[in-house]
This record gives sequence, structure tokens and C-alpha cells, in this order.
Amino acid sequence: MLLMATSPGRGGGSNVLNAAKNGFPYFGGNIVANFSLPSFNHNFSNNEVINEELKKELIEKMNLLEMTLNNEGE
Repeated sequence: MLLMATSPGRGGGSNVLNAAKNGFPYFGGNIVANFSLPSFNHNFSNNEVINEELKKELIEKMNLLEMTLNNEGE
């Protein structure tokens, strides 16, 4: 599972993300990575993350999730 959160502020939904990180394992969730997108209105446009550093981080975490899922299927 890749947990993601965002908000219009600089916290990037950190309270919700932390609650999910702490809670999902109790329900059997296998958290592989998490991603927080702060300042949504400044970092997201035209259906994509426009901040290059955050975009790179998201892609890396999505790749990690894909690798994990592919390894579980073997």
C-alpha cells in the first residue's frame, strides 16, 4: 500500500497520513511507502505534480510499490 495525503497548507495532510500509517497495519494493511504533497494548489496542476522534487519522490515511491507487488506475486 502506498499512503498519500495532501492539503492546501504546508503540512501536506500530515495528521491524516500519520493516523493512516498507525492505523492501517491493525487492519492488515502492508504499508510500503507514504507520500505527502504539501501546498496542493502550488504543487499540483493539470493533473500532475509540478514541483520536480516532489514529483521525483512520488515516482520513486510508486516504483517501490510496483516492485513490492511484483515480488509478492512470484
